[in-house]
Amino acid sequence: MFARKPKTSDVTTSLQRFSDVHRDTTSRAKHFKLALESLCVQEKRQLVDDYSFETFHLVDSLLLQADLSNADSPTALDAENALWTLEQVLCLAPELVGKGWQRNAIELALKKALCPLNMLAVRKFAIRLFIMWYQSLAAFNNVTPELDTVFQSLLPYFPLRNGRSSEDIIQRYCNGAMPANGGGPSPVRVLPLIPNSTAGMQPNAKERAQILQVYLDKFFDYCTRETMRIEWHDETRRFECARFLLDRVINLYIAEIFEDLEGNGIDVFGGWEGGVDVVAVLDTADPVVIARYWVIRWMTNIASAQLNDATPGFKLFRKAMFASQKVTLAGLTFLNQSFQATNTFLTLMREAMLLPLPCSNVINKVLTLIRYWLLQTEFPPFVESGAVTLESSSLLLIHLATSFFHSPYLKAAGDRLQSAVQLTNYILQIARDLANPTHVLSRPLPPTVWSELVRRVAAAVSACCTRSDAYSRATAGGFTLTLLGLCVFVCAIREVELEDKMWEEVMAVFRAGSWTQMTEQWSRVVDSVTRALILNLFAIDVSPHAAFVSQKEEQTGSTARIRDRSDTNTASCGGPGDTMSVEELSESSENAQLAEEGDIHSVVQSTGQSAVWLRVWMRIVNLVDPTNPAHTQILIQTISRCIETLISISCANVLVQWITLRLLHLESAQQPPAIPALCSVLRASDPEDLVQAHILANLAKALQSDSATFVLEKVPEMDLDHLAVISPMALSSLERLIKNSDCSARSVQVAALLAPDYPAAEKLLFDLLQNCLSDESNLPSLALCVNALSLMAIDRGDSQLASKIFQVLLKHHHRLIPLLCSDLVEQFPRLGQRAALASLMDNAIEALENPREINEIEWQLSSLALDGKSAVKLSKLLAQLRKTDSKFLEGLLMTSAGQFPLPGFTISLWNSLEPVEIQTSVSVQSSEKMLNQNIFVRSGSSVLMANKDFVDTVTTRTVVGRHCWQVKDEHDEQHESRNVNEWLAKVAQRRAPLTSSNSSSGILGVMADPFQDLASFAPPQKQSVDSTPMLAFLQKCSRRPFSGHVPPIPARSKSDAAMTSAAAASAAAFDVSPENYTEDRSLAWRQFASNFQLIQSASNVPSNYIRDLRHLDGTLAREAHKVAVIYVAPGQEDKVSILGNNEGSDAFNQFVDGLGWKVTTGPGHTGYSGGLSAAGHQMPYYASGNCEVVFHVSTRLGGDMTHKLRHIGNDEVHIVWSEHHRSYRRDTIATSFCDVLIVLQKISPTLVRVHIEKQKPMEFGPLFDGAHVHIRQLPHLVRDTVINASRVNRLERRPDTDRPNRYREKVFAETTRQLSAMSPSATISHLYVPSLKS
Repeated sequence: MFARKPKTSDVTTSLQRFSDVHRDTTSRAKHFKLALESLCVQEKRQLVDDYSFETFHLVDSLLLQADLSNADSPTALDAENALWTLEQVLCLAPELVGKGWQRNAIELALKKALCPLNMLAVRKFAIRLFIMWYQSLAAFNNVTPELDTVFQSLLPYFPLRNGRSSEDIIQRYCNGAMPANGGGPSPVRVLPLIPNSTAGMQPNAKERAQILQVYLDKFFDYCTRETMRIEWHDETRRFECARFLLDRVINLYIAEIFEDLEGNGIDVFGGWEGGVDVVAVLDTADPVVIARYWVIRWMTNIASAQLNDATPGFKLFRKAMFASQKVTLAGLTFLNQSFQATNTFLTLMREAMLLPLPCSNVINKVLTLIRYWLLQTEFPPFVESGAVTLESSSLLLIHLATSFFHSPYLKAAGDRLQSAVQLTNYILQIARDLANPTHVLSRPLPPTVWSELVRRVAAAVSACCTRSDAYSRATAGGFTLTLLGLCVFVCAIREVELEDKMWEEVMAVFRAGSWTQMTEQWSRVVDSVTRALILNLFAIDVSPHAAFVSQKEEQTGSTARIRDRSDTNTASCGGPGDTMSVEELSESSENAQLAEEGDIHSVVQSTGQSAVWLRVWMRIVNLVDPTNPAHTQILIQTISRCIETLISISCANVLVQWITLRLLHLESAQQPPAIPALCSVLRASDPEDLVQAHILANLAKALQSDSATFVLEKVPEMDLDHLAVISPMALSSLERLIKNSDCSARSVQVAALLAPDYPAAEKLLFDLLQNCLSDESNLPSLALCVNALSLMAIDRGDSQLASKIFQVLLKHHHRLIPLLCSDLVEQFPRLGQRAALASLMDNAIEALENPREINEIEWQLSSLALDGKSAVKLSKLLAQLRKTDSKFLEGLLMTSAGQFPLPGFTISLWNSLEPVEIQTSVSVQSSEKMLNQNIFVRSGSSVLMANKDFVDTVTTRTVVGRHCWQVKDEHDEQHESRNVNEWLAKVAQRRAPLTSSNSSSGILGVMADPFQDLASFAPPQKQSVDSTPMLAFLQKCSRRPFSGHVPPIPARSKSDAAMTSAAAASAAAFDVSPENYTEDRSLAWRQFASNFQLIQSASNVPSNYIRDLRHLDGTLAREAHKVAVIYVAPGQEDKVSILGNNEGSDAFNQFVDGLGWKVTTGPGHTGYSGGLSAAGHQMPYYASGNCEVVFHVSTRLGGDMTHKLRHIGNDEVHIVWSEHHRSYRRDTIATSFCDVLIVLQKISPTLVRVHIEKQKPMEFGPLFDGAHVHIRQLPHLVRDTVINASRVNRLERRPDTDRPNRYREKVFAETTRQLSAMSPSATISHLYVPSLKS
């Protein structure tokens, strides 16, 4: 487990055997390793210094014994041991390597190892040892030009400027001959230590490139790593070695592959940036490209060592690269070595931008360093030292980054297009992050830097986006976004004034650009700048687009986005080719742009001066030329959004009018898409009279052209004054469209709006009904015609117009007749047109064939007949109901016609109640008990149920409903009538003379007629009956189910029991426990059963009959609707504020009060409550002969928002009374149940505009989308519309569902079908045998 500490005696023994030069070399090498492993660093250095002769002797002996012909022989290990031993000498005793015989011994050993014929591993080892020896010699100024040449030629196939072969140079060095000009005697051939098996083969170009890459990778790694391994007594020697190697690489390698490095290089200290000449396009496999790639990569890694987790070697070389920059001698300043290294590196950064695209890894490395320095994450060392100003450094870095756009490889990116796009986006992101105020710079930059940044980006956009190649297409959007973003950041937020010439250059870019992506990005930036303008000018934050909100939430700050995008582990300048298509790459670039748009939207804050924001906004809006057809559509869409945004804040009308002028300057052929925005300006911004005149003139001109449909789309939203101006032209356009068989819903809607004031529009509606085909595509337009004409008939009370509509429908569109009837059924009776309506409905029944439609008309007629106004012929209607077997409606008329409604009789008292007195869950024992206590009798079309224990209640169930009859004893004292007796006595005492006329004969003779003197009474005259007591009784009656215990029946008198009707809506409970069953009760029950002949008609019922009765009692005979009514106050746009309203305006309250009767939930309200089970809620309620409706008013529900939303959110029809100037959006109160939305908005003191939205196609009336309604008519028309909408919506969702009256008939038939006749014996037993008491 634990390593054994070597003993001193073992080390001594190893040293003795190592120093014995007569021993076997392999044994000596072994003991030398053992000795070194046992010592610390200082002891190792002392050992090599003390045993230097023995060490060099061992190296020489091992090399001599190496087998040169067989790499697998044991002596090949000796060669490896020799090189390892030499490495220890170079590391531990650097002071010895440059002295006398030691230097010669080392050089001799290195020549054998550097031989080009050696295998790859040996050559790598030799290069590493030579670099260590070379820098150790330099520390003592012992380096010769010959060694410089060898250092320059260490890498096979490295491209030397003089054309010489590096392999030949090394070979001649190893052979001991290094003539300056290549002449002289031939060298002595040196054999390799371990020969390469492919030494005799000549590699091709590709293989030479691969070999060069391998050696370059190792070479630069050895330079930084081996410098740190040398153990110096003086550590300053290590720094000197690093500076020496850096200088040799610059002068011997970099100068060879960059020809004009000195003449055209960057001099940051002298303010010279050099020039970018025309760059020749080179192949990636060219040795020059390969060498440049690895040199730039190594130098960039050195410069970035402070930012990354670099090795100590890179940090040492970075210190050497950016050491003190100035050397002053005799009052003059000279360039020192570090000065040259800094300029060389900056020049290499510039050259990196011009590398081929497969070298994108090293370009990314350089850009990452530029990003760090530009964004001041770290200042460049030459700036920190004060040798260069921050302004000069920033300008230089901007130029370096943007020089990439001069690369000749961008024009023909080919399969490297993806790399080009990614590098471009990275550079543009650096520019945006630099200008973005969210990134705080520790030192402010002068205005010249910002101006130059905008200028260079504008030049890049002009150079790259005017071409029609794949690269330009993929980057046009990113370039535009960056350029506009810089203009906003620099001018509006950083308040740097750009010259007019600069803005002209930016405008020229958009004029010359040929890609749609540029205009699209301009559009997005305009949206953001508009929002920022509103925030800074009016202190109003307009909600941004959802995509930008999500981007803002995901953004964690610009500093978090600073990252090294390069792959530091990539060892080649090449890479896999880009496989994305141009379309995919363009889409990927657009997605990246959308993600980066948060840079602009994140700074929409109250920053900067309002006047500056206004100038920037106006300049950016004017960048795109409206006369360019390629840009017109996006420009119109963008300006239209700006107009809508500015209108929404209600305080920027001046800006609205200014930007509207750009739309008015468009040609007539270009204006149709701008018509919605122009109409919005008319409607909401209160423009000047001259602007209004221009807009109306353009609209009138468009109505006379092929663009009329664009104007007609917006006519329903116009104010009355503007509508009056263009109405003649609109009518002319409608006539032309309808003549061309254009039956669009919008055209019909405009005609419907104009029809009340223009007879020509009314004629157009009738023409449409007569000429349009009755198919599904035209159904919405035809229904709109019917609703519009019906609304006119209601408004005028014109029965002739209604009859005319009916005749047209009868002839052309039978399917729309029910729609007409539903529009008129509630309003015509109020207008005194009952007879006309009844006649129309009678004709409708005769014309229709669909049973469902006939049933609807019958129901409406029956409801009309209930008022007893004699408008409906009951005999004819009853005959029709018997024809269609409508038992429910027939029974309804038989029981209620002519009695409903009575004066002062609230309609809610005639109702099918929600509560069901039969328990919802009944056990088997309770069910049997109920069946034993009650007798069921089928009497004609009704079912009677009587309790044997309590004779005072009888429940009857019919197809119409359920009623409870109460038996009451009438007590009357016996009075003896003496008048007749006294009269008879007087007659008997009188003797009247007999006459032939009044006498009679019998066995007693002739007798006088005793009745001849009776007084004759005239028939009573018809007298008026005072019904006041009866009416008072009905008003007093609540018609509620009887509950509680029945009082004991007193002893019966001799008079018969009388029956009085209590006309309640439901029976008393079935399971009331009887009191003591007395003999009097038994007698009363027997008398009752005998009088009602229960023995003959009693019926058997199944055991589950109680459940069937419960189902029958719970089946409503009328429709029940619930509708939400929402109040939107001025300025409210969110759910919380809208549902927080507990009070509405006076106009809203008057509208709500007109929707129905004001009721309060609880015991006092016996009608439908719409789910409001708690008592105390006030709500409008309305009921008719065929429906009930409850309105959930948001201001009267009470409770918190969750409580209100629980009821409102579940309603299928919503009415919104909006007093906000902006249109109400459906998603303001999100719900999945709002199938129909009706928005009401006042357009004048007396008129309200109606807007209707439907989730799916459905037709109902009488109101239609865009209708103008007088405020006094509004409640009744809205109520009729929501009832019809709710009914149609239910039929659309469940088309096979029976209507309530038919469903009631079906349930009642199924209930009565289960009754069967009971035998007399069973009847007697069931009637007269008392039930057992529990």
